[in-house]
Amino acid sequence: MLLINVTISGNLASNQGGDGGNIYNLGTISAKNTLVNEALTSGSCGGTAPVSLGPNLDYASASFSPCFSNADPTTAAASW
Repeated sequence: MLLINVTISGNLASNQGGDGGNIYNLGTISAKNTLVNEALTSGSCGGTAPVSLGPNLDYASASFSPCFSNADPTTAAASW
C-alpha cells in the first residue's frame, strides 16, 4: 500500500498497547507527505513500521511511539 498526501488521526483499534490505533502493518506500507497524529487508544502504529519515502510528520508525546523510524521529523522536533 502507498500513502501519499494523507492525514491519519484519532483512530482506535482496542485498548491493547501497540496494536496500532491508526495503522497496523502486517505487510509493506510506504508513505510520502503523510501526517500521522495520535490515535485515540493503543498507540498510532503497530506491526512493521511503514517505509518512509519522506517527508512525513509524526505526532510526538510521552505515550506515543513514532510510526517512522528514520529521520522524518516529529512535532517535538518540528519548528512551527
